Amino acid sequence: MDRERLPEQISLEVLKAWLYVDGDALDEKLRLCLAAAITQAETYTGLVLQPSRFTFSGPFDNRITLSVRPVTGIVAVTVDGRSLTAEEFSLDCETVVIDSSVSGEKAKVVFTAGEAPMPDDIRMAILKIAADFFQNPDDQVRQLPTASQLLLRPYRVNHV
Repeated sequence: MDRERLPEQISLEVLKAWLYVDGDALDEKLRLCLAAAITQAETYTGLVLQPSRFTFSGPFDNRITLSVRPVTGIVAVTVDGRSLTAEEFSLDCETVVIDSSVSGEKAKVVFTAGEAPMPDDIRMAILKIAADFFQNPDDQVRQLPTASQLLLRPYRVNHV
């Protein structure tokens, strides 16, 4: 599945203010820390937190379960290269349901997913993770900060 990240909900400027960083000499490092923090938070929760556009391509089925959540919208559905109309499919949670009159061999679904707007506690957790990455460049971060875990825990899916 291909992913294209949409505009960020936590800007570089917000992270710089959080860390009291002035100027732009550290911008690339901070961007990397922020991207890694978002990835870590997504891995921990099992959710897409940074709004993104995804493309699923695979064998046709009248029920296509998308492997990410929360799905926020369907951009397009094609079967064997033919674009389906909105009347020919629907979205049921993370499953695209295609009308029984449609058949084919290959399906493509372009959809959006992610927390938009991102809740403040998730934003706070991501900022804390990014700060840990920035302040511990020698890779001494062994796990998510405890506060970040507590902030993200209510959003976890499929965990014991």
